[in-house]
Amino acid sequence: MTDLYDCYTSTISIADEDSAKLLTWSKCYFKANYINELPIANDANILEIGCGYGRYLIALKELGYTNCYGIDISEQQVSYAINKLNLENIEKADALKWLEGKESKYECILLFDILEHLANDDLMELGGKLYKALHPGGKLIIQAPNGMAPLSPFLWGDLTHKRAFTVTSMRQYLRSIGFSNIYFSELGPHIFSWKDIFRKMLWCMFYKPMIMAFMKVVNGGLMGGVYTANLKTIAIKENL
Repeated sequence: MTDLYDCYTSTISIADEDSAKLLTWSKCYFKANYINELPIANDANILEIGCGYGRYLIALKELGYTNCYGIDISEQQVSYAINKLNLENIEKADALKWLEGKESKYECILLFDILEHLANDDLMELGGKLYKALHPGGKLIIQAPNGMAPLSPFLWGDLTHKRAFTVTSMRQYLRSIGFSNIYFSELGPHIFSWKDIFRKMLWCMFYKPMIMAFMKVVNGGLMGGVYTANLKTIAIKENL
């Protein structure tokens, strides 16, 4: 049977996209939404798990970070990063094995569009190792499909996805692996062109208030208050 990750780049990652345009968009998206979450020191140890073909590693490099590393389970993704984008700080690895022996090594760990791929047992095992791998005061930055988003294309847009998260379930997960300082925010339309300005205005002025009103009427509360297709989560490991 074909392993979907063996052909991930050619079947979904950039299969239907202009690769150069997608890379430019991805770097702008990352900088717009996550630059304020990154460590202050440019030499901080930063790990990206499930880094794909390295688009966010390139963004980190452009921001001046010098000690970043990425791992991904897909050989095709890693090969593309090395051969097409000339990245050296990346390797094919299973995070569950690779994190062993790396206690308190990283000031920041990125998990972008990763947790939705995991079954419960792997999710919990990875969580425990993530917590140990973070330096005290270190930060876990997560992006995952939001189960509260209406008509979201991200949950079932990939055959390898197993779940979405809500504020409630993400908080449950992070508390269960040791985190207590947990913060959530939406990831609204990213402004990349003038058309996106109109999209963002519609989201802020019409669609979001409408969804909030629906939640209030039907559920009696906002149910976390985040309704964009992706959920942004920040978890900070307590200082000892």
